[in-house]
Amino acid sequence: MLQGTFSPRNLLFLIILLLVPASPEFPSIQAAEITAAEPEDKQRAAQPGHTKTGRALNRKLFKLGGDLRIRGAYQDSIQSLNSDHPESEWFQHRYRLRGGLTLSPWENLDVNTRLAWEFRHTVDAETNQNPDWSYGLFDILNLNWRNVLNLPLTITAGRQEIVLGSGWLVSDGTPGDGTRSRFLDAVRGELEIRGINSSLNMIYIDQGARADSLLPTIQGNETDFLVEEDQRGAVLHFSNFSLENTEFSAFFLTRDSEARTSTGWSGTVYAAGGGVRIIPFERWEIDFEAALQRGSRNGKTISASGASGEIVFHLEDALRNSFTVGYNYYSGDNPGTMADESFDVMWGRDNRWSKIYPYIIELENGREAQFQNTARIKFGWSSRFTDRLNSVSSYSLLFAPVNPIDTYIEDLTAGTGAFRGHLWSIRLNYRLNQWISGHFLAERFQPGGYYSPSRRDPASIIRIEVLYHF
Repeated sequence: MLQGTFSPRNLLFLIILLLVPASPEFPSIQAAEITAAEPEDKQRAAQPGHTKTGRALNRKLFKLGGDLRIRGAYQDSIQSLNSDHPESEWFQHRYRLRGGLTLSPWENLDVNTRLAWEFRHTVDAETNQNPDWSYGLFDILNLNWRNVLNLPLTITAGRQEIVLGSGWLVSDGTPGDGTRSRFLDAVRGELEIRGINSSLNMIYIDQGARADSLLPTIQGNETDFLVEEDQRGAVLHFSNFSLENTEFSAFFLTRDSEARTSTGWSGTVYAAGGGVRIIPFERWEIDFEAALQRGSRNGKTISASGASGEIVFHLEDALRNSFTVGYNYYSGDNPGTMADESFDVMWGRDNRWSKIYPYIIELENGREAQFQNTARIKFGWSSRFTDRLNSVSSYSLLFAPVNPIDTYIEDLTAGTGAFRGHLWSIRLNYRLNQWISGHFLAERFQPGGYYSPSRRDPASIIRIEVLYHF
C-alpha cells in the first residue's frame, strides 16, 4: 500500500510536479498515438505535419521506457576483513526493475517520472536469509523546463539524478540504498552564459533521511534510511570553456544536517574549491579537483581538505588502449587536536572507484562510502577489443594520512602504520545489442599494516550483471 505523510512543504513541492495546466491549443495525450511509436531518426527524416493550431504532429507527447537489471555477486570478508567471521562469505542475487514515463505537453516542458523496485536475496555460510521484497519508490519525479522565458536557462524541479564534474562531491544522494537509486530532491537551474562561454549550475537540495520522507513508497516492508540525516543545502558550480580543450570550474557547497540514525551527523559544512579538465597535447587528458571545508560536525569545528585527479594517455592503437595515473586524497581526523579534520564527500558517496572499499570505510565510521583519512595512488589500463567488448582494470595503493585511535569497529586498526593496502580491480563490459548489455567484475583488497592483525584477511568480490533495456 502507499505509505508516507505530506507536510505543507511536501505539498508545495508536488504542486510544481503534478499540476501542469492543460491548454486547448494542444491535443490530448491520446493524440500521441500518432507518433509515440516512431523512432526518433524516422521522425527527423519525415516532413512535419500540422494540426489546425499549427503544432507539428511528429513531436512525441509521451515516451515510455525502462530496464531490468539482474545481478549476482559473491563476496568474501568485505564486511569484516576476517575470514573467520560467521557472515564473512556470502552470495547475493538482485533484480532491479525500473519503468519511466515522460510527458511533453509543450515544446520546452517535460514531466519525468520513474518507479524503481529491487528484489534481493542473500545467502551466507550460516543462514539462508529471508528474501528481501523491499518496496517500490519513485526515484525520478520532476518537471523540466527549458528556455525559461526565452532565456538560456533550464530549470529542473523535483526528484532527479545529478552528477557535477567527475561526481566527486555531487553524484549520489541515497548511499544507503545501494545502487537501486541515487536521486536528490532538488531544484536545479542550469544557465548558459554565452557571452563568456560559461555555464552556471544553481541547486537547492532538500533530502530526507527515510525513503518515504518526501514521496510515499509502494510498501513491502519497513522503509529504509537512504541517508543518515535530514539534509538541506545548496550548490553553485561555475564552468568556463573559453580556452580550447579546457574547462575551468569553481564551486561552493553548503549542507545543513540533522542526524536521524546513530551514525548520523548534525551540523553545517561549507566546501569551496575548483578544478580543471584539459587536453594539453594530442592523446593526453588531465582532470583535477580540490576543495577546502569548514563548519561544524557533532559539536566539533571542521577543518578539512580533499583532492581528486588523474592523467590519461590514449595510445590510439588497434585496441584503443589507455593508461591512467590517478590520485585521491581525503583528509582524516587528527586525534591530537580539538577540531575534526575528516573530509566530507558531501553528496558524492558512491562506488565509482571501488566496489569493495565503500564497505571497508564503513567499518571505520559506520557510513558506507564516507571516504575519509585516505590517500590513493591509482594505475589504470583500459582496452576496447571490439565495439561491443571492452575492459577496465586498475591497481591502487591506499594509505591513511593519520591513524585515529577510535573507529566504528573496536579492533579494526593497529594504532600504528599508514599503509592501508593493495586494491586490484578488473571489469569486462559487453553489449550484445541495443537492448542487452552487462559486465563481469572482479576486485580484491589486501589489507596492510594500518589494520590490526585480526583484520588483515583479503576481501574479494566477483560480480556478473545483465541489463535489459526496453
